[in-house]
Amino acid sequence: MFHKGEKEKQLAYSNQVTSDENGWVLASQIFPGNLHDSQTGLETVINYIEAHEEVDMAVMDSGYDHPVLLHELFKRGVKPVIPYKRPKGRKGIGGLSNALYLTKNRFKYIEFHDYYVCPNEKILTYRGINKQGYKAYKTKTKDCLSCPFKTQCTNQKTKVILRHFYEADSEEAKLIRLSEVGKDIYPKRKTSVERVFGISKMNHCLGFTFLRGLKKNEDRSLMILSMYNLKKLATIMW
Repeated sequence: MFHKGEKEKQLAYSNQVTSDENGWVLASQIFPGNLHDSQTGLETVINYIEAHEEVDMAVMDSGYDHPVLLHELFKRGVKPVIPYKRPKGRKGIGGLSNALYLTKNRFKYIEFHDYYVCPNEKILTYRGINKQGYKAYKTKTKDCLSCPFKTQCTNQKTKVILRHFYEADSEEAKLIRLSEVGKDIYPKRKTSVERVFGISKMNHCLGFTFLRGLKKNEDRSLMILSMYNLKKLATIMW
């Protein structure tokens, strides 16, 4: 079962495609539609990079912005380039908009002491780590009781912030995105892998399938994308 954003729920498969900056398809892999891009991307992207050591930069959309995937890329000497991702979740307490709601980036992390400081100058201390690899930081009840930002911050007695064990890699990826290199290379997605998907869906029926099973759909996907490469090659030769 596939469900993403405002799209309707449907039975589907996820097609992870890798291309170079000139739009040549390099790899493709099919996954169940109920897996997030950060999970499927971990297998697809890392497998390709390990087989091609010459790769030094990976340009991905916001769905791949996950600390574990980013950590694995940095560990292999590859710079991830990802776009800005809007904060998701509640719009705010009492119907307030996101602009008025205090998001995580409004809380300052003090690495040396390993705690957060809220906009009201109160400390959120470390309270342990969960199974998903997120460290929990929490305020004291008395600190939130008379806080002037309470309605913009939380509807609970205390404020809890989760920080992934590899959060530093996410912060480093954001710096790359804001750098001149990041600003220059990310727009190339429009003319490379985005064009692959656009043309393959509109002209080569990649957007739907009558087949069932990962293997059958992976074979079909590889045939469609191979045809895309051959058509691109024929156009250049002509």
